[in-house]
Amino acid sequence: MGAVYVVDQVSTGKQRALKLLMPELVGNPEVRERFVREAKAAASIESEHVVETVIAGIDDETGAPYIVMELLRGEELGDALMRTGALPLAA
Repeated sequence: MGAVYVVDQVSTGKQRALKLLMPELVGNPEVRERFVREAKAAASIESEHVVETVIAGIDDETGAPYIVMELLRGEELGDALMRTGALPLAA
């Protein structure tokens, strides 16, 4: 559905994660709406366990929706699962 890039926020110099809708999906109204709902849902959650949404919108030039999030660094989930096996359901 989308791709995530590491970008520099010009106004602060801080690195962020930028999620863009795949270009071939930009013209699909249902997919665009789903992407926008994802941004709104993520922004409404305040938790140390959920990535912070910094800003979201639609690019005026391309019409492509985007989400800018805090950049988290660490091990990718797929790599952790390969290393440790399935995670337990209960904490």
